[in-house]
Order: sequence, then C-alpha cells, then structure tokens
Amino acid sequence: MNPDEKPFLPEATALRQGTEARVPEEEAARADERSSRSLIGALRDEPNPFSQLVATVPGGLFSFRLRPDGSACCPYANPAFLELFGLPAEDLAESAAALWATLHPDDLDRVRDSVATSARSLTPWRDEFRWRRPNGDEIWVEGHSMPVREPDGSILWHGFLHDITARKETERRLFATHERLQALLQALPVGVSFSEDATCQHITGNPMLRAQFEMTPQDNISASALETAALGRRVRYFFDGQELREGELPLQRAVAENRVIPPMELVVQLPSGRRWIAEILAAPLRDAQDRIIGGLAVILNITERKQAEERYQTLFEHMLDGFALHEIVCDARGQPVDYRFLAVNPAFERLTGLKANAIVGKTVLEILPSTEPYWIETYGRVALTGEPASFENYARDLDQYFQVTAFCPAPRQFACLFVDITARKRAEAEQEHLQTQLAQAQKMESIGRLAGGVAHDFNNLLGVILGYTELALEHANPAQPLYADLLEIQKAAQRSADLTRQLLAFARKQTIAPQVCDLNETVAGMLKLLRRLIGEPIALMWRPGSSLWPVKVDPAQIDQVLANLCVNARDAIASVGQITIETGNASLDQTVCAQHAGWIPGEYVRLAVSDDGCGMDPETLAHLFEPFFTTKGVGRGTGLGLATLYGVVQQNRGFIHVSSAPGQGTTFTLYWPRHRDQGAPAALAGPAEPASRGHETVLLVEDEPALLHLGATMLEKLGYQVLAADTPGEAIRLAEEHAGAIHLLMTDVVMPEMNGRDLARRLLSLYPNLKRLFMSGYTASVIAPHGVLDDGVHFIQKPFAMPELAAKIRVALEREP
Repeated sequence: MNPDEKPFLPEATALRQGTEARVPEEEAARADERSSRSLIGALRDEPNPFSQLVATVPGGLFSFRLRPDGSACCPYANPAFLELFGLPAEDLAESAAALWATLHPDDLDRVRDSVATSARSLTPWRDEFRWRRPNGDEIWVEGHSMPVREPDGSILWHGFLHDITARKETERRLFATHERLQALLQALPVGVSFSEDATCQHITGNPMLRAQFEMTPQDNISASALETAALGRRVRYFFDGQELREGELPLQRAVAENRVIPPMELVVQLPSGRRWIAEILAAPLRDAQDRIIGGLAVILNITERKQAEERYQTLFEHMLDGFALHEIVCDARGQPVDYRFLAVNPAFERLTGLKANAIVGKTVLEILPSTEPYWIETYGRVALTGEPASFENYARDLDQYFQVTAFCPAPRQFACLFVDITARKRAEAEQEHLQTQLAQAQKMESIGRLAGGVAHDFNNLLGVILGYTELALEHANPAQPLYADLLEIQKAAQRSADLTRQLLAFARKQTIAPQVCDLNETVAGMLKLLRRLIGEPIALMWRPGSSLWPVKVDPAQIDQVLANLCVNARDAIASVGQITIETGNASLDQTVCAQHAGWIPGEYVRLAVSDDGCGMDPETLAHLFEPFFTTKGVGRGTGLGLATLYGVVQQNRGFIHVSSAPGQGTTFTLYWPRHRDQGAPAALAGPAEPASRGHETVLLVEDEPALLHLGATMLEKLGYQVLAADTPGEAIRLAEEHAGAIHLLMTDVVMPEMNGRDLARRLLSLYPNLKRLFMSGYTASVIAPHGVLDDGVHFIQKPFAMPELAAKIRVALEREP
C-alpha cells in the first residue's frame, strides 16, 4: 500500500481472517484466486475470441480488488471502462485512489458503505452514483458486480458499469413534470375527479373536490356517485328538478358512451343537506391503443354565478332605466347596415312605447324605417370595435331627454342603457341664469379676502404715521412751515385710513357694534343730511312701511349705506329727478330664494332706494360691487362706495337685489334679517363723553415695535402708567412680577404665541377685576364672530388718534364689563 494512500475502508482489518484456523477455507480461496488471476490474465494478455468480445462491449467491464490493508486497485478494465472514466489502465492496476477521487463528494460515502456491505456479506453489489470525468463532465453511472474472497483476505469483484446519464435526465424531467402537474391539480380552484378504471368505481379527487363535497382527507370516494365511506350516505344530483339515477352522471356517461359530455348544470345535495349548483364537464380517458381506461370530470361551483344571474334578471326586469340588447347586421364588406333587437326590459317598453313581443328578433329598419344611418354607424362602431359611446338625446315625440350609454357585451353585439334625464335638464335650464350670480359671488369673496388682508396691514402702517404726526404737531410751532407740512401729512394719512375702512367694510372685516333698532327711525334721522347730499334739484321721497319688524344692525352702517346709495343715485340723474327710499316687511320663501344664489328663506326688513336716472347695462351690473370699479370720471369717485355697501349687507347676513336697465333708472333693494328678541330698540343717542385723562396702570401688548412705542408714548402723555410688552409671554411675565394693581389690558388681537382674547383669559386669573380694551386692524373673527362685538367688549380700530384713544380708555375703565 502506498504510504500516501488512505485505506478505502477504515475497517479493512476486519476483512482479514485468521488463516491458521481456516486451512480448508484458505485452500478454497487460493483456488478461487488462481482462477480469477487466470481469468484476468486471459482477458488482458492472451488473444482469444472471448477477450475480443469483452473488448468490444459498450459497457465498462472491470475487476476490483480490496486488499486487507484497506487499499484497492483495478486489476482489469476493458477499453469501454477506461474511456468512460478517462483513466490509464496501468495506474488503476496499482491503485484505485484516482478512481475514488473522481466520485461526486455527495455520493462518495454512500458508495463506500455499499461496497463495505458487499464485502462483509459477500453479496452482489449494485449502486448508482455520479462520476466526474477528467474533462469536467459529470455523468451518472450504474454498477453491478459479484464479490469473492481471496486466500490473502482480499475481496475481488468482477462487474459491469454503464453510463445512465440520459436515463437520469429523463427521470428528472418526468419527476419535475409530475410535480408540476400535481401542484397544478392541488391548486386548481375547481374540483377534478379521475376514475381509475372503466367502471368508475375507484375515483381520485383533488383538494377542491373534497372541499366541494364536504369530505375529509380520510374519506374514501367509493363510487361514481361520490358516496363517502365516512358519511355512509349518498350524494344526490338533480337536473331540471329530476334526480339522476345510477349511470346518468356525466362521468359515467362519458365512459359508457365514449364521448365528451358538454357542461351540465346540476343541483348537488350533500349528505349534510346543503345544496349547491355545479357545472360538470366529463370526458373519457384512453390509452395509446385508444382503449378506455377511465374518465375525467371537472366540477365547478357556479352557485354564486347563478344567484348573480337571478339578481341581474330581477334588476333587468325592475330597473327604472331602459335597457336594450342588440346584434349588429353587416353587409358583405363588413360595414354595419342595420341592427337587430335581442332583448328589451319593461322600462324600455314604457319609455319608448315599443313592446318586446313586437320588436325582439326584428331589425330597427323593419320597425323604424326612418332611422338615420348615423345611429347605425355609431352603434356599429361600438359593436365592432368594443369602444363604448355615451351621448344625450332629445326625443321630440316624448318631449323627454335621455342619457344613452352604449357598450359591447359580446362580439358583434351592443347594449344600450337609457336614463331619463328630463328632470335634470330642466333643472339645469332653471338654474342656468344663476350661474353668473354665483360666479360673481365667488369673485367678490376672493377680492374681499385680498382687500381685507391688505387693509389690515396698511392700517398698522397708517397708525404709525398718524400717531407720530400727531405727536410731532404737539411740539411744532404753528407759525413755522413745518407745521403746515405735518398737517398735510396728517390729512393724507387720514384719507388713506378712510379708504382702508371702506376696504374692511367690503371685506366684512370691519368691527361693528349692532343694536336693535327701528329702521324707520334710523332712516328718518338721516333724511336732513341726505337732502343736503343730493341737492335741491332732486326730490327725496320717504315712504316708511307700517309695523316694521326690528333689526339688529350698527346704525352707523345704515347711515353709510344710505349715503352711498343716494350719492350714486344723484350722480345717475342728469339734472332734475327723484330718489325714493322705502321700507317694509318681506317674507322670502324657497321659491323666491331659489332664483338668487346665496339667499336663505326667512323674514326680512326691506330697504329700497330707487332713482329715475340713466340706469345701467348688463356689463356694468356684472362688475357693480367690485372694489375700485367706477363709471364716474377721474377724481369723482374711488369705486369703493358700492363695494362697501356689499360688505355691510353681507356682514349682517342680508341680501342685495339690483334692478336696472339703460334709461329705466335703478332700484337697490336691501334685505336685513328680522330680529326676534323682544327687547326695545336702543336709543340712538350715545352717552356723555367721559374724561380724557387718567392715572391708572395700563398693560400694553403689541407685537409691532413701532406701534408699541407709539402707544406707550400716547398713554404716558394721557397720564397713565404703562407696562409695555411685545409678546403675550412678556406680558404675562410683567403681570406676574408687577407689585401693584393693573387696571387695564390694552392688547392687539392677532399676535404670535396666542391671540388677545386668550391672553386676557390668562391675565384674569391674576387680576380678576382687569378691564380689557382690544385693538386691531380688523377682528379676524377672533374677538368677535363676523366682526360683531359682544355686549361689554371694548374695541378700538387701528389707526386711531389720541382723543379717540383717550375716550375709549375711559369708557373701558369706567363702565362695567
């Protein structure tokens, strides 16, 4: 044995037998050895017919010897063996180590074990294993051999090896195909059953089949009727209400009649009593000689589909919309020339007056010869291309509108759904004239948001300009030119402030203090001023309504509205004319409100201002309430008068209606919501002016540094002690650290961290008697919903002058909250 060669079998010493005690056996073995050596020598060295035959055998013939020391060799290998493994005969005759090195690692241990077993038991050896050839190819080999024991304890095998690679590949492919088919069968969502013989007495089914028939894996399908051994009760089948007898099942018929049985719909009743509807297709199975060897049945549960069909049929019969199914008719060139009625529902009959029994099976040209080719072409495209079509059609004879939808449910067919849209079309016609009004309202709302935001920021800047101008005037000498310049700055800033107030009114951001009032009294109090505004050539007529309902509105806004309307009416009258102001109660119902976008039914007080001036065209009416829109000449108007009017009415949840035409004059009708509180109207006269100066401590909170400094300066000039804070957090800190009393909180409304109302709530926990005065460019609905102040809430509008500030402070300090 080569020192570097590992023993083929570690337990090879076990093969050595004690020759001393076994002389007869040794003599027999020596005889076998001499015979074997003679045979090997004859095959290898001596030319004879037998050796020539062995040399030409396509398989590998070999002799393999396992020595007692565990080494191995191949005394003989025919040419086919040497070619198969690509190893020289001389090397193999000395050692089989190279042979073992070419075995696949995964098979080596198994082959060793099988050889060892054969050696120990002297039984035939057979095995299949993979071999790696010198060129890198891997082949499968099958070997057979018979062992004999030699006198020295060696084991000698004479055997045969041949290449089975092709067979193994075929087996692999067959196994893979089998696995795929088995996986497919297991995963099929339909039941599949196989009869294993022509009697249909032995049936195999997939998992879905067992699930369909409520069978466990242990149940045996013992007959063609799918009787189960576990339940011991027979499954029953019904066709058209009649129970099928033995031999009438689709699988039995397919085998008995040697033909495919088309799909049959059967009602299946299981032993548990549950029923379901099955669609069964069956066919015979034949062998290569076309002999019937069994049958195959595919079983589909169509219960849900049948139930859906019943529901669709019910829908078809009872739906309110018309439905018709048609088949297109083409000429020899394949062009649509007609279409045939296949089915119509009762709603179609009701809508068209065409009865099913009179039209089904006939073509449209047979029923309606005047049908336009356009419709045949349209429906033909749907049926032939599958592209749906939808359109509206007006039926003159019926005076109805239909929404027609055509689609392709099957090749060369089209279905039409007729939806009666008459009510919708009439509603669209009735509301079409409101579209312009709605678009106008949306535009006004957008402009209002923009105007309100600009005015709020502008007011802060104007507050600084007016405040410091006022302070500068106090220190300027009236005799110097600077004083006059400051007055001009003050006038310009005040005019700018007036414009921003008008923008705020238009944007519904102006802060108001509404009161319950009698509109007749409010208008009557303005008549003298209005007559001065319009001038003597124009007559002002006042027609107050009787028993007028009360309204809750800021009287100052009514004055502003009347002034704007009367001035515009005056400008519309060329020289001599008449302006009429009327009031009255009005109840607006749903019918009236439906004609005007945004109007809400209810009880209102009507205020109308009419003139007999030049009137307005539709184009002017479309832009009437837009800010800065004016028909007056340069310098005669800002274009904010009617915009302000619009904002005032909207802020008070009222409505405006304008009636005008060129040469016919104009009437503005304003509707104010009726106030149902029984309290008496408030007196229009205001309280006596309180003292202007004070000595109390005021906590001033303003996030704009310039306004904070200006406000503190004004308050100090008025005699107040001032604690100034630029944030709510700083204000809370000052209040907590202040040792004395704080009498008044004067705060901006909109600030970082928190708004003015929330700040006031926090400080009231420290100073329960704290009075509050809010200030802002506008309220932004923070302290007052829709800008309407609650009773007892004190507010000053930015920008403000020192006298106004002094008065507001005294009112806030001296009146009960």
